[in-house]
Amino acid sequence: MRQYETGFVLSPTLSEEETAQFVQQMAEVIGQKNGRMVKQDIWGKRRLAFPIKRFQEGVYVFFTYEGAGDISTELERRFKQTDSVIRFMTVLRDPRDLIGRKRKKRAGEALPVAAEPAVERTVAAEPAVEQTVAAPAEVKEEK
Repeated sequence: MRQYETGFVLSPTLSEEETAQFVQQMAEVIGQKNGRMVKQDIWGKRRLAFPIKRFQEGVYVFFTYEGAGDISTELERRFKQTDSVIRFMTVLRDPRDLIGRKRKKRAGEALPVAAEPAVERTVAAEPAVEQTVAAPAEVKEEK
């Protein structure tokens, strides 16, 4: 399955209950479309880099989920229908990036008990290269 990340910014005029209810509705869409929610990140109210629809602040929410492409299409369709969504963006996560993160995580957690001794490599002596730098010319001061 492909992994997607959808970020959206909600209007700061929504109450906390309305925000939580909207986020829950969008999370249910992923389940209805046979997707699997990997991570749900709610950053809360933050200042925007520039005004969007005359708002200086917004509530940032990020979903990371696995599933088919129709999930992101349905989410974006619902975002467009809702006035409380200021901005949204969906990104397809690169599978090579995910594999690298898993390897780093595993390497950090389990260190080998008996490590092999490091092997020193000798580099053949390279001939020394002389560098010559031209001396700067004298600078005359003008009055």
